[in-house]
Amino acid sequence: MPRELVTLQVGQAGNQVACRFWELALHEHAAHSSLYGDAISTIFANVDARGQAIPLSSGPSLSPSCPIFSLRARAVLVDMEESVTAAILRGKLREIFSGPPVIAGSGGSGNNWAQGFVEHGPAKRDVILDAVRRQVEDCDSLQGFLMMHSLGGGTGSGVGSYLLTALADEYPEAYRISAPIFPSGDDDVVTSPYNALLAASKLVEAADCVVPLDNAALLRTVESTSATTTPVSSGGSKSTGGKPFTAMNTAAATALLGLTAPVRFPGSLNVDLGELATNLVPYPRLHFLSASCVPSTTNTSASTASAAVAARSSSSHVRASGASRTRELTADAMYRACLQPAHQLNSHVDPMRGTNLAVALLHRGDASLDDAERGVRYLRSKCRMVSWNPHGFKVGLCSVPPIGYERSLCMLSNNCSVHGGLTSLSDRFQMLWKRRSYAHHYTNYLSEADIEAAHETVVGVAEQYRAIHRKNENGGNEHDDDDGAMYRRRRRSLGLCFST
Repeated sequence: MPRELVTLQVGQAGNQVACRFWELALHEHAAHSSLYGDAISTIFANVDARGQAIPLSSGPSLSPSCPIFSLRARAVLVDMEESVTAAILRGKLREIFSGPPVIAGSGGSGNNWAQGFVEHGPAKRDVILDAVRRQVEDCDSLQGFLMMHSLGGGTGSGVGSYLLTALADEYPEAYRISAPIFPSGDDDVVTSPYNALLAASKLVEAADCVVPLDNAALLRTVESTSATTTPVSSGGSKSTGGKPFTAMNTAAATALLGLTAPVRFPGSLNVDLGELATNLVPYPRLHFLSASCVPSTTNTSASTASAAVAARSSSSHVRASGASRTRELTADAMYRACLQPAHQLNSHVDPMRGTNLAVALLHRGDASLDDAERGVRYLRSKCRMVSWNPHGFKVGLCSVPPIGYERSLCMLSNNCSVHGGLTSLSDRFQMLWKRRSYAHHYTNYLSEADIEAAHETVVGVAEQYRAIHRKNENGGNEHDDDDGAMYRRRRRSLGLCFST
């Protein structure tokens, strides 16, 4: 039986990405789910009509009158500035959030991680954990938590990392997956290097898996797929930097749809998030998983047409008309595309250059085990696997495709080149810290020793990744057997193995 996943959306960006995630998830489940069953229950609770049919969408778009809106998102909404959460509760998704708790402040966190972590986090701890407890009590078998947040500001970084730490204390057996958006080098928040580095140090300690996205990669993805429209922010206003934030949020949400599809829909080879955490993470601190998605954004122009097609079809596989669907890729073409820069959601990662500790291939739609085995062989020929885990591929097959496509692929790689992003973050942090620029905003809450320790944590993880890559490049040494034996013992103790 699938196990439930509670989502925590923290801060402005976290709530805006999550809002897009829930909107697209509703479209998918309206198109593919005729009944409320175990799969859909992983992220939605049915509060008043358990077991009754959920009619497929029959109109051009979903509306609050559609019976699927009787479901409630298993989510907790957190922000220290109430405008975004208030807009969500007034918007078209208000029905699915009428049950989940919303915790909002009134003053924000001032783009300051320390204020969010030291002040707002402890002040809101009891009310947030009470909201989480109510969501957990509504689950039959909690699998874990998925957090959506940004690290550039104050609430997503500070309150978000504080909440992950609290969840580690309160629910140590539940998996904690973080999907943070890292700021780019040209971020308009001047203190974002402080915020991102301090938050990253807590993610190292409190998360089981981190799937880092970054604004530079999301922007590149949007531009490469020609998915941009008039540059607007996720709240509907024009962005000051000219970035298409709505399309970037859609790209981020698409990755999360691919990540969660194996637990939201049936398939011949399903993979839950716990398996990802245990199969892709050989060492507790080295849990940064880089995502590559093909297609890399949702075909929003096809979503409504696909829903209408699904309403007239008894099949669980939606094939949108050629006029409303972008060019389909074959399974083999998807494996080639997932290695290309345009599909990487972490701009510092190159899966063909860095050493991969382990890789997961999460397929949706028209993909067979033969396709997957062929893809694994191809990727093994192109990617560098660590010497003590040459067959480290985890395969998932979900039978339900994304809206508007016949198939998709989400590749997660624990790739050593992630050290480039952590090193770049460290460099930007040091440019400010060595001059103590804006440091007083943080030393009002923390000691300099605390800040230095956080920096050492992030640098230490980057160095661990770099050391493994260098060792592998040099052909390994006598310690490889020890590393491999330790990893195999860990997997056996968990009763898990790789599927290839």
